[in-house]
Amino acid sequence: MKLDVRGLNCPEPVLRLKEVMDKGEKNIEIICDCGSAEENIHRFALSNDFRVAKAKNSDNSITYTLEK
Repeated sequence: MKLDVRGLNCPEPVLRLKEVMDKGEKNIEIICDCGSAEENIHRFALSNDFRVAKAKNSDNSITYTLEK
């Protein structure tokens, strides 16, 4: 499942991620460009028992790959 939250400010990226997690998605790729949301996404994913991989993109956004 891909989730693009570029252009959204906190807390919207985390709320969108929560909606996807609540639907039972186990593999999520989320792209974010909000600096304050980046750490919140990481912490929220870990607190929900997801493994997290992080990669910086050429447009300065961050892609998180989440797996459960």
